[in-house]
Parts: sequence; C-alpha cells; structure tokens
Amino acid sequence: MNSLNYMLKKHTLISGKLGGGEITWLSSALIPAAPAKKIFGERMPVVGDAAGMVDPINGSGIMQAVNRGKLAGEVCARALEEENFSSKFLSQYQYLWHKTKYYMCNIYFLIFFFSSQNLIERVSKNGCLRRHQEYI
Repeated sequence: MNSLNYMLKKHTLISGKLGGGEITWLSSALIPAAPAKKIFGERMPVVGDAAGMVDPINGSGIMQAVNRGKLAGEVCARALEEENFSSKFLSQYQYLWHKTKYYMCNIYFLIFFFSSQNLIERVSKNGCLRRHQEYI
C-alpha cells in the first residue's frame, strides 16, 4: 500500500491527475471456481468475477468479462428501450450467456475436474465452489 500511495504522490503522470488521492484500504477475494447460478436481478446484471465468468483452467477472466459485459449491455439497452428493468426481462442475459461456448467450456471442465468424489466432498464441505454467490 505504501508503494501505491508513493506512486499517487510522486509519479509524474499519476500525481498530476490523482495527486490528492490516498489508498486507505485494500481487499481481495478468491477467484470463483464455478459460474454463478443466477447472474441477474431486479435492475441488475452481474458480470465478471462476481458472476463466476472465469476461465477454469488458467483463472483469467478479462475476455469473459468484456464479452459478457457486452452481452449484458445489449440486454440493458433493450431494457431501456422497453422501459422494463424487471428481473424477468433481465433473465434474457443469463439465457444468452448459457448459450455461449465459454459457459459450456466451464461446465464441461468442472464436471471433468471434480469427477473425483473425494474432491467434490472436500470442496463442498469447505464451501469453496460457490462461495462468491453469497454476495449476489
């Protein structure tokens, strides 16, 4: 945190734009191991790590977040046109996401990876598999 604050105050480009800023708190979370069960709500699509849109093999998620963000944006644009922000209307986003190859690759990988019953029991017991869904 000291390095980031130093950069905010001393870096030529950054201090000019954010000179008065200070980082006071940092947080992190686990990378989700599985897609979220529900990625929409009333007036709210969920994208990126929060929706479990992570490549299960290497943990990357930027491309998934960008592509799914575009998909969420398209559904939200239609919601604006129709002035309908209901959970039912935004459920189109999840339906369209489930039709993508990224979603299916995640599911197939998880089935393959967690096919060991012992591993499934350990992950389920520790709550790691769907821990990120507590926040949705």
